[in-house]
Amino acid sequence: MGTGTILQVVSGFRPETDGMGDFARLLGDTLDQRHSLRSHFLVYRRPEAPRDSGANSPDVISYPSESSLSAFGSRLKELVEQNSFEFALIHYGPYAYTRDGKPGAFCPIIEDLVGKIPIFVFFHEVYASGLPWRRAFWTRREQKKVVANLLNLSSASFTSNAIYMDRLERLNTAGRTITKIPIFSNMGELESPSPLNQRARQ
Repeated sequence: MGTGTILQVVSGFRPETDGMGDFARLLGDTLDQRHSLRSHFLVYRRPEAPRDSGANSPDVISYPSESSLSAFGSRLKELVEQNSFEFALIHYGPYAYTRDGKPGAFCPIIEDLVGKIPIFVFFHEVYASGLPWRRAFWTRREQKKVVANLLNLSSASFTSNAIYMDRLERLNTAGRTITKIPIFSNMGELESPSPLNQRARQ
């Protein structure tokens, strides 16, 4: 993997609390340190006080003009047209780019990228479920449809646990590669952890 820049699409980023943003940032740091591959982050939700791009150097942060799917789609299209990204990594969850758990309008935006840039998807969550008097019961079908579409649009996908992996495999009609990888700790990792039998009980 040579020097280049990738586009990471995330729901939120520092200074807001956002698990996807934390993961994307740590991944970006690692890709830069180990492979000289830098990240350009497109962040869906613009915080009240956006983080200075220079504070994240050498990575770059962009925001849509407002936190709406139309503004997000326009900014995404603009960035892909203006830059030569190696690929786009979409960090996805059913509530990441919509408050009501209805992500149907998100898929056509990503579909517009097909043929312009390779697309990879990290499924941080897949779809919700619940009893009939819960909203998740009524949004589940739409969420599953979006997951299936994103799988078909991607060159490959990633997730973080066995339950999500199983759900993705059932929706993977196109036979895309799906890889399970661990989530980075945003508190840091031990350089040389002691063997289990040498650790004090806690």
